[in-house]
Amino acid sequence: MNVLAEMWSRLTGRGASAEAALAAEARSREEIERMVADLGALRDEVKVLWDSRNQMMAQILRLKSEVSSCRDQIAALVNLFEQRTDQIYEGVMHRLPAMVENGHLVVLPARPDAGDDAESQRREAWKQLIAAGRGDYLAPREIPSPLTLSGMRVDHRLARETLDFIEIFGDEPGLAVFGPSKRMLPGTYVIGFICSEGTGGNRKDGKGPHMRLEAVDVTRDIVVGHLEVAVTADLASYAIAFAWDEASANSVIEFRVRSTGNGPSRLHGLTLSQSD
Repeated sequence: MNVLAEMWSRLTGRGASAEAALAAEARSREEIERMVADLGALRDEVKVLWDSRNQMMAQILRLKSEVSSCRDQIAALVNLFEQRTDQIYEGVMHRLPAMVENGHLVVLPARPDAGDDAESQRREAWKQLIAAGRGDYLAPREIPSPLTLSGMRVDHRLARETLDFIEIFGDEPGLAVFGPSKRMLPGTYVIGFICSEGTGGNRKDGKGPHMRLEAVDVTRDIVVGHLEVAVTADLASYAIAFAWDEASANSVIEFRVRSTGNGPSRLHGLTLSQSD
C-alpha cells in the first residue's frame, strides 16, 4: 500500500507542475503581447512627433526664404531710389548750362579774381562743380562722409551708412561699397581709403584681412590697383597708386570696398590726389 501511495503522489505532483508551467507560459505570452501593443503605440507617437518636426522645419525654411526675399526687395527699393535720385540730379546738371546761358540762373564767381566776363564766370563755376565731384569728371579732392552724396553706393545687405562713415558688417564676403562711376583725365593718381575697425559682427578671431580695396576701370572691366588690409581701431589711410592712361580716357572709374567676411570695418572717406 505504501508503494502505491507513493506512486500516486508522484503522478499528481507532476501534473501540478505541468499546469503551473502552462499557466506561466500563458502569462508570459500575455506580457509579450502587451509589450508589442505598447511598442506599436510608441511607434505611432514617434511618427506623429516626426511629422510635426518636419512641418516645423518646412515652416522655418519658408520663413527664412520670405525674410531673405524681403531683404532683397528692400535693397532693390533702396537702389532704385538712389538710381532715381541720380537721374534727377543728372537732369538738373544737364539743364544748368542752358539756364546759365539764358540768364535764368546767375552764377557768382568762386574767386574774386575770376573777372566780370560772363564766360569766365561760367568756366570758373564749372571748375568748381567738377572739383566738387558733381560734373562728369572726377578731379583730385577729398571725398568726405556721407559718401553717397558724392556718388558712392552701398549694398545695404553688407553695409549701412551713417553721417560719419559707412559701417561694413563683415559677416560675409561681397562688394559692399562702390562708386562714383565718373570719368577722369589721364594721369597718375593715388586714392586713399580712410578706414578703421568696426564694432560687433563676426571677427573670426582677428585672422585675415578685413577688406579688399580696389580702383577699377568699369568700362574696360580692369582692376587698375588693389590692396588687402587688416584694419585697426585707429583711423588710417590705405593708399593705392594707379595709372589712368589714354586707353581709359573714355572709361568711368569706381573705387570699391569688398568685405572679406573676416570682421567689421568702417570707411570714413576717400582722398584722391594726382602724383607727378
